[in-house]
Amino acid sequence: IEQEDGAFLLGWWMIRDALLYQVRLRKDRIIVHNGWSLQAIANNDDDKNLVRATFESLDEKQSQTTLEADLLIGADGVNSATRRCLGFSSAILTGATCWRCRVDVDLSSSLHHHEVLRPLLEQGPTPIGKFYGETFINVFNYHEKLPRTMSYVISTKASVPDGAHPQTVLGKHNVKPEEQDILAALYALSDQRDLFHPIPLKVVPVTKDHTEWGCGRVTLIGDAAHAYVILDVQDGKSKV
Repeated sequence: IEQEDGAFLLGWWMIRDALLYQVRLRKDRIIVHNGWSLQAIANNDDDKNLVRATFESLDEKQSQTTLEADLLIGADGVNSATRRCLGFSSAILTGATCWRCRVDVDLSSSLHHHEVLRPLLEQGPTPIGKFYGETFINVFNYHEKLPRTMSYVISTKASVPDGAHPQTVLGKHNVKPEEQDILAALYALSDQRDLFHPIPLKVVPVTKDHTEWGCGRVTLIGDAAHAYVILDVQDGKSKV
């Protein structure tokens, strides 16, 4: 959805849910199976035009099922199970870490945290983008039909222990009082699980001959094939 300034900002989960909803409306042979994990891929010995995939349920029974198809497409992200089953190289750590959070600003609240963030809602798609040493923070506003919603990504090359809060790294820098006030408001309105869940960023190395993009009746797309880092920050867009 385009805005007047050409921006395109919607939550990734909103796009995912909208696409899934459209799939479920279709009356063709598309079937959605939830709660299964890919365990193995094999060729069909009787028909070279078919591929066989074995899945294991994620419930307590851990039952297995095997499906056959003309083509298997691995669109399962940087930690791709499809890559693993094909024996391709695993994703590697970049040395960078990030936190991804979303907040909803109450337009009528008199609470300080909401009052601090409200002006940012009027400052375009990206009201904040700033480096503090090895740490970068991006704040994003969503589409105009979601006027209260913003998200932010804090990424860093600094060493980050497991379960660390972003202030662990930002607290080492000389942050202006007004900027610290904004950070405090963002922290206060965030899901605390996100704040204490730093994500080590990974890339999928791309071979020069592209031999790890697929094999036989199996192909990889998206981050499963070629996850990369933009400006040493993988990828703020994942949160927005």
